[in-house]
Amino acid sequence: MNKLMKPIPPIFSFLIIAAVCWSRLFAGEVQSPPSLEGASLEISARKEEYKNLHHDVFLNLKDGISWEGSEDRIVTYEPKGKNAHIIVVHCDKRKEDYSSGEIYEKNPSLFRRYYLSGEKSYEKAKGENPKPATITFTDKGGYCYYKGILQGYLTCAQKQEAEDLTGIPVTILLDEEKTPDPKLEILLDQIDGGELTGRQSNYVRQELSAYWEKRLHKAHSALMKHYSHVPAIAEKLKAAQKGWESYQDSLAEVYAACLMQEDEKEQKSQWFQFNMLRLECDNTEWHCRILEELLDTIKQNGL
Repeated sequence: MNKLMKPIPPIFSFLIIAAVCWSRLFAGEVQSPPSLEGASLEISARKEEYKNLHHDVFLNLKDGISWEGSEDRIVTYEPKGKNAHIIVVHCDKRKEDYSSGEIYEKNPSLFRRYYLSGEKSYEKAKGENPKPATITFTDKGGYCYYKGILQGYLTCAQKQEAEDLTGIPVTILLDEEKTPDPKLEILLDQIDGGELTGRQSNYVRQELSAYWEKRLHKAHSALMKHYSHVPAIAEKLKAAQKGWESYQDSLAEVYAACLMQEDEKEQKSQWFQFNMLRLECDNTEWHCRILEELLDTIKQNGL
């Protein structure tokens, strides 16, 4: 079957979850993302639930942000397998008492400065060669969403007690523009380099199409696994699959007929292959990103 796709008509809007192939369920442990540049981290834990906490901990950080309310920066991130070492600096510029009507502190000496690290002491955390905290990644959405468990401490310049974050969950949302998949970058750099012949370019596009197909299958399999306990949705997805495959084949045949212009030799030309591959790549990418965004949303909101 030619896996050529086109933006889906309204009748198929619900069926995007069915995706392309009825592939096997995606298995394997979650791997740490290659980078957290521009990523958002959310830590939300109440001391009633976690006995190692002295106070409730609610932090919503974004790497690289700097404004009148806060400054956040991931100073260390070292991924390895399902684990990663991390050190985060957070500066909270909000007033603890809003009774005056002002929300933000003007005096830098009153800013509350925090370190997320493996050190119990704030002074050690901000010193040379501090021990990092560890994140063990446990769940993944489509592309941007990650869930993990922390092992480390949150220290503050104004507080003597460090908060022990061992066992505390952390939610991470990647900034995909700043942290693209390295495999995708390599393929795009080859295509955009302008040094490939037509045949070479088509070969790389075949690799790119296979990349998006594999990534799409992972998102699709994760969605199927997520909804496996909901028979009503699962049955609708199964029923949609045959119609979706037929739609793809018909579209591919029509597009090919238009390009060939009744000349059978045309389909063997590099020009023809280029156009077919380009359309296939673009639509597979489009479909993949929709499924990944859907999966990220489901995971992030606990649906």
